[in-house]
Formats: sequence, C-alpha cells, structure tokens
Amino acid sequence: MNKKGDCMKKAALFICSVIIVYFVLQVGSGMILTTLYVPNISEVWLSIEGLLPEITFGSSSIALAPVIIFGVLSIFIAYAITLLFSKKLNIN
Repeated sequence: MNKKGDCMKKAALFICSVIIVYFVLQVGSGMILTTLYVPNISEVWLSIEGLLPEITFGSSSIALAPVIIFGVLSIFIAYAITLLFSKKLNIN
C-alpha cells in the first residue's frame, strides 16, 4: 500500500483507541467511586456552602487533575495499542 494510506490507518486506529480507552477508564473509575461511596447523613449539613443558591463567577468546581491524568493515560495506552496492531497488520 501507499505511505499515505498507511498513515491514515495508523491515525484512525490511534483515534479510535484513545476514545475507547478513555471511555473505559471513565466508566471504570465511575463504577469504583460509586461502589466505594458511603453517605454520611450527620455531616451533610456541614457542606451547605455548595448548596446555596448563589452564583460564583470566575471559579470552577471541576477538578481538572483526574481528567488530565485519564487523558494522558489513555493516549499512552492508545499509542501502545497502535504499535501492537500496526505490527500485526504489517502497517509501516
């Protein structure tokens, strides 16, 4: 095959691998967090600040570290998958 076709196959394999691995990591971590969650009714009123009907501008409550870690981890795993499959499929 031509070089451009091989490059496109590798790119498509890499993109699909990233999406699948990232999805699996997110679902897996969600399942683990759900099974380990233990509600504590006595401490629920201590965290009332997050429930107030006020809008805070300029800040975000989303923790970016787990998203970045899962993203980078999925890229590395997808790269390894791409290398393995390209060797098996003889894509140079």
